[in-house]
Amino acid sequence: GLPRERIPAAHEFVMCCSGARIGRHLLLCGRRESFFPFQCMVGPDWLLVLGVIALIIGINIPVIYLQFVYLNFWVGVVGCLGFAVLLSAYLATACSNPGVIFKDDFEPLVEEGGVANYANANSSSETDASTSDNGIIPSVPPPTTMACSMCELRRPVTARHCTYCEKCIDGLDHHCPWSGQCIGRRNMKYFVVFVSTLTFQWWFLLGSFITAMVYIATDP
Repeated sequence: GLPRERIPAAHEFVMCCSGARIGRHLLLCGRRESFFPFQCMVGPDWLLVLGVIALIIGINIPVIYLQFVYLNFWVGVVGCLGFAVLLSAYLATACSNPGVIFKDDFEPLVEEGGVANYANANSSSETDASTSDNGIIPSVPPPTTMACSMCELRRPVTARHCTYCEKCIDGLDHHCPWSGQCIGRRNMKYFVVFVSTLTFQWWFLLGSFITAMVYIATDP
């Protein structure tokens, strides 16, 4: 079964034999603030990740073989480079911390007595807006944090709660089941590289496959 939920310390190195469950994420190894390949954190849809990896390998390898055998050496080299970037970007997207908000990094909403302090949830990010002596109402700076009753903490205003991952994610764009987890601030750049490379590689492999099939069919 899954390990009990445990929030590792900021600089704690989690070993593969122990692991740590954070909401529905699993930190299999590495430090929680690191990135793949120095960290492996997978989301709740990790089985789909295995399927996508198998699909990437199963499509790329046969077509790259056709490129080397029936087309041109340099076409095969481009295919290999595209395959390497595609797989690396996908693994970095699926196995890196997307921006999980950890309780020990932000102000909790639960006091020592165990009573949720929702009434004063916005007090730390607001200033007194009462009228000053000269009759001018001072400006109130925008809040930098907001309350999350599900995580029981004050998350940054740039974060949103993912009900599927059961955690607040900083810079949450969407939950991507094909990547196994959310796409947030920390893995967005890898996701963009993955989608861009996937688009190029798809059309490149398709064109190579059709060209190779035509060559095989017309070769005397």
